[in-house]
Amino acid sequence: MKITLPTYEVGQAIMEASKDSMVVKGIFIAYDVDIKGNRLILTAKDGYTENAEDAFLLAWYVKEYI
Repeated sequence: MKITLPTYEVGQAIMEASKDSMVVKGIFIAYDVDIKGNRLILTAKDGYTENAEDAFLLAWYVKEYI
C-alpha cells in the first residue's frame, strides 16, 4: 500500500509515534514500513493481510505527534 503524505514531518511523526503508541507498534509488527520523504509504503509481512483500515488507524494515532 503506497500513501503520499502531506509533508515530510508526518513521516517523522510516524517514527516518533512508533516508540510510544502500542497501536502504531502493532502496525510496525504487521507491516514492513518504508518512509521515503513524503512517501509511506506499507507491505504486509508473512502471515498478515493488507488492510486499508490500518492506514486510517495509523493516521488516527499519529495525529497526536504532529
